[in-house]
Amino acid sequence: MVLFIGAGSNASFAYLDATYDRFTEVVGGVEVDRVGNTLPNSPKWKIILGAEYMLDFANGDTLTLRGDLSWQDDVYFRPSNLPQFSSEPFTVINARLTYQPDNADWLIAAYVRNLTDTTYATYRTAGITPNGNTDENLPLAVFGEPRQYGVQLRYSF
Repeated sequence: MVLFIGAGSNASFAYLDATYDRFTEVVGGVEVDRVGNTLPNSPKWKIILGAEYMLDFANGDTLTLRGDLSWQDDVYFRPSNLPQFSSEPFTVINARLTYQPDNADWLIAAYVRNLTDTTYATYRTAGITPNGNTDENLPLAVFGEPRQYGVQLRYSF
């Protein structure tokens, strides 16, 4: 792996071993032992990398390029650790280009969030059948934000 380290770089690595030591869940009136299962929303690994390069012009203007990468391991959304209520590992990349004139109270930036338009689940739960019953074989997912891009104009006063 190559990691660019320059002005404004950051890196974060997290390891989480989050399993139940003691936990019994009541499912359909029956107690189910969940000892050893992974806690919901607890990725084992999470990595965040960021790098920023600033170009200073002779007239004092500044152009800044920033990139961020976030990778998260798979997670379960329920104590049962059933695969239909989980998320696969995913990566999200963001980028930003900022221009600020020398001694100016304003700046302009162009940005892209989720550059590769990665589709990833932020939550999964049991769906509802047409007759109103909960069905664990009909998972319902909430997804993260798709690719977004825009321009920002900021004025400081």
